[in-house]
Amino acid sequence: MSIPLILLVGPTASGKTEVAIPLAQALQAEIISSDSMQVYRGMDIGTAKPTLAQRRIVPHHLIDICDPWQPFSAAMFVELAKQAIEDIANRGKRVLLVGGTALYIKTLLEGIFVGPSANWDIRGELTKQTVESLYDELTCVDPEAASHIYAQDMRRIIRALEVYYTTGIPISQYQRLYTQKVGDFAPFFIGIQWERSILHQRIAERVTKMLSDGLVAETQRLLALPYPISYTAAQAIGYKEAIAAIHTPELLTSLSTIIQRNTKSFAKRQITWLRRFPINWLVASPTSDPAHLVEEALALIEKTN
Repeated sequence: MSIPLILLVGPTASGKTEVAIPLAQALQAEIISSDSMQVYRGMDIGTAKPTLAQRRIVPHHLIDICDPWQPFSAAMFVELAKQAIEDIANRGKRVLLVGGTALYIKTLLEGIFVGPSANWDIRGELTKQTVESLYDELTCVDPEAASHIYAQDMRRIIRALEVYYTTGIPISQYQRLYTQKVGDFAPFFIGIQWERSILHQRIAERVTKMLSDGLVAETQRLLALPYPISYTAAQAIGYKEAIAAIHTPELLTSLSTIIQRNTKSFAKRQITWLRRFPINWLVASPTSDPAHLVEEALALIEKTN
């Protein structure tokens, strides 16, 4: 029998946490985070992580589960999420998955791609080219894969080309052949949608608050840890820019502007990624409070039962 999953999604700064907690209370659900950066301990301000007080209201899973220097992947997320989902369901509670990391959600619902091992010779040759030429190359050999990859995502473009040149099979076809199903889930998507200019304003306000709350000091603490933080953690928006500013102090004056710009671009990519899912959108506005959005979400969920 399929395990029902309610997924609350939306781009960064859309207000998912403010809706998720009262929604989980109303549903007698527990929350599983599908945010790729909230897994890291000590990365609190820059990830807009739910506070300890909020986490005491409703049980949260997959937050603060590894140190910033440790690797974490979609496959690791899926394994832990599957365990949490089954545990919550076995205790008679509902599962509310909350977050904007579409790759994690896709992998959980569609399965884990078991690809060929890294071919370092091919990868080394590909890294000598520009991301633009690589993306053009991928568009020629595997237009389907290219249509689902951001044109500046060097890592994923190289991986797609690497699979093609190693196996002779486009990665889009390879994924269909060698994707292992994770579990039997019945997902129901709810998304929070804002008019773009208002979302940008919310992003600006969030970045301003993060900086006033001590994002730079938090980043300095991460850099002072016994081990270097992982590449993935260091690339998180907010931290990446703060690290650059710490090493080049003249960037501090423009730090807010740079983070806002990069966050807006990230939100745009998130929205593009999320379009692959059958989402029931809640249209938010400055006059709609979280309680109203929760009522709308509950009405949508009730229609499916």
